[in-house]
Amino acid sequence: MLKVYRNPRICGLRGRGVEEPNINGHVAKYMQVVTRKERTPDGRTIEVPVKGQWKAIIGVRRWEQVIAKIGDRTYAQQGHNSRRYLLSGVVACGRCGRSMFGSPPYRERKHAIYRCPAPTQGGCGKVSRHGPHTDDHILAALFNKIELETASAVVEVAPWEGEAALAEV
Repeated sequence: MLKVYRNPRICGLRGRGVEEPNINGHVAKYMQVVTRKERTPDGRTIEVPVKGQWKAIIGVRRWEQVIAKIGDRTYAQQGHNSRRYLLSGVVACGRCGRSMFGSPPYRERKHAIYRCPAPTQGGCGKVSRHGPHTDDHILAALFNKIELETASAVVEVAPWEGEAALAEV
């Protein structure tokens, strides 16, 4: 959602995506307002934002206030576990109830796992699950649930205003 808020197009200005490496070598992506140069009556050159050909959702001043609050850039994730494992923090340990997190393949283990944190981190450290199998199982259950709910959904259509007029013809 922050990506939408950071986009200058919501306030009627043209924007372009920019990617820059940060000091850690990760790529930071952000939206930049497109500008053009104009001369002022006194001869100075200034940069002016280019307005889009669409209706603004919010005003420029309000958008600038939002950007001042949330920041103008999305910094690349620097953690070792950044969006790599689908269910990190979602699945819970069946023994102690703590959130489990993903761990990469290690030595002879050829697959990632979800594991309970060590006792020093508030977990029991005794439960782990095969990562890809767990992801597949949860996704299959989720898709089945969605399919069941959409199959039994009833679409209500409002009566048409012209029904009586059509019946007369």
